[in-house]
Amino acid sequence: GFIGNVGEDYFGKFLIEEFKRENVDSSKVNVIPGERTGLALCIVNQSGERVIMVYGGANSRLSLNNIDESYLKNCKALYLSSIEGPEALKTMEYVCEIMENAVIFFDPGCLFVNKGLNALKKIISYSTIVKVNEVELKKLTNENDVAEGARKIKSLGSKIVLVTLGSEGCYVLSDEKEFKMPTYLQFKPLDKTGAGDAFNAGFLTGFLKGWSLEKAVKFGNLIASISITRFGARAAPNLNELKNYDEAREFLEKW
Repeated sequence: GFIGNVGEDYFGKFLIEEFKRENVDSSKVNVIPGERTGLALCIVNQSGERVIMVYGGANSRLSLNNIDESYLKNCKALYLSSIEGPEALKTMEYVCEIMENAVIFFDPGCLFVNKGLNALKKIISYSTIVKVNEVELKKLTNENDVAEGARKIKSLGSKIVLVTLGSEGCYVLSDEKEFKMPTYLQFKPLDKTGAGDAFNAGFLTGFLKGWSLEKAVKFGNLIASISITRFGARAAPNLNELKNYDEAREFLEKW
């Protein structure tokens, strides 16, 4: 399911139709009359790196009016990412407070990272997993050392901290272990837009299936690695497409 807002325009209709096509419950998506849907313009260079310009639009109108407590309390996992807007942060804090026994995955993204670590303390304290990339980690914690920065985030209450490191894979810190999981360098980047989101989708799939932390992170790395070989922000492979990759065999055997 998805909770949020779209505008009364072509892009809003398109997003709702796409949710339906992907079997995502869109019953909690509000259409705001007279408002335009939020957009992100991504410019990609020849090495796959990108610059993103964002127009918040209806997306920035997230507030307590979006929240259906009974709907949220029935979910198994809650995924939170940064949304610009005056009510967004306190709305997410409230949502964390009312959740009961759900996995909370928090990816602050650059918008929330710019608010600083102190502003994010409450959400982090409720989070099962916090995921940032290396640039975001350094900016958020003022630590150049990845391990030190991860420990600073974990000290605020999260059980697991994931730091994606691009071609170097992912650094992981949990209550029980600390390790770095290498990525799949055989996949050459064409467009890195959405790679972090693809990693999150892969990791959460494995984590919610009860896989070991190592296996879930490795699967996240694989999904991200495949996604960067394709154009566009929604480039993560689906299950049928995964069957075409030998690297996916170890994950699909007991799917």
